[in-house]
Amino acid sequence: MDRRKQKSQDIIMKAFLELLKEKDLAKISMNEIAERANVNRGTIYLNFVDKYDLLEKCIAVNLADLIRDCKGTTASAGAFTKESLEQTFRYLEANIAFLRDLIANVGFLSIRKCILDEIQSSLRPYIIEETAKNNVRAEVAVQFFASALTGVLEWWLTSDTPCTAEEIADELWILLQSDRLGKLLHPKALTSTMSKSCESARIPRP
Repeated sequence: MDRRKQKSQDIIMKAFLELLKEKDLAKISMNEIAERANVNRGTIYLNFVDKYDLLEKCIAVNLADLIRDCKGTTASAGAFTKESLEQTFRYLEANIAFLRDLIANVGFLSIRKCILDEIQSSLRPYIIEETAKNNVRAEVAVQFFASALTGVLEWWLTSDTPCTAEEIADELWILLQSDRLGKLLHPKALTSTMSKSCESARIPRP
């Protein structure tokens, strides 16, 4: 992408995210975005279709950055350990203000299905491999793990600090290490899942 265009997009997205902290999405106008970004409306429309398109791109860019940085904090790439799980949640905890601002404005339900779909597609190859050795249908295991992980993530992000990053990681690790669950989930599955879960989230237009 042209550097000037990238710079314009960055300025517009930054201004838009600032406005989202101050008011609901429905109350934000394109004029306000232009004024905050100190650009004309034409510049915005050269880069984005409307404010919903702008929101989608803000989410995609910021969550992709968050996920990439989060992966960079793990002790060993590609390995799923208790330590890497704790580091992941610590990083999310450090960025929880941004995530909660996002959820407060668009609602978790707006991105939940995309997150769930991405987790399912990431888990499926690993679970099919492992469930072949057990008396559990692969798709039942996929739905179970994906729904559980999405639900825990939603609860942790939307509740008023129900527990620390270390506590949630410890408790999830205990659950994942239980005999029957452990036999259904390949050790590397969650590492792949967490790196992809939000990258394709899209916001439905009204």
